[in-house]
Amino acid sequence: MNASHGIVSDADASAVRTLLVPRASTGMHGLLLAVERLHRSLQQAIEELLTPHALSLSQWLTICAVAEEGGRTLTHLARQLDRDAGSLSRAVYLLSQRGLLSPLRNPHDRRSSRLSLTPEGQRIHQDVAPRIARLLVALDATQAQAGQSHVSFSPVLDDLAARIEQCRQRTPQA
Repeated sequence: MNASHGIVSDADASAVRTLLVPRASTGMHGLLLAVERLHRSLQQAIEELLTPHALSLSQWLTICAVAEEGGRTLTHLARQLDRDAGSLSRAVYLLSQRGLLSPLRNPHDRRSSRLSLTPEGQRIHQDVAPRIARLLVALDATQAQAGQSHVSFSPVLDDLAARIEQCRQRTPQA
């Protein structure tokens, strides 16, 4: 990628396209393999960006949600990130201990805290967010170069997840 301009190079787009091009396997197994390959590749790429900051993906998503709109409560974040409050509270605790998040007591409800990024949390977000954005732009650019309409992958993936959940609820368990 051309980091100075945030433009996806042909080599980057080609590398991502290689991940998305169906391999010899077809049908259900081919789809599962393609999803698994995409998941593994994306996870490795994201981990390479987060490891220097000793962050997990869950912690990074928490930082991003707080960066988008500070002053959220843990309950609000759990709903937004589709996580249970218990597991998210561990991520928030660790981020607070590292000085990346600051819980501020809610003046209207002493039982809850509102979360905001500390200056160090803001610095890390400003450093990592553009890099992850360039990686995700490469996915969208690959889709456009493949002759498909240029739509973001996020709504497509959200729609697929919702359809799978509907099928799961209608399918009797063994």
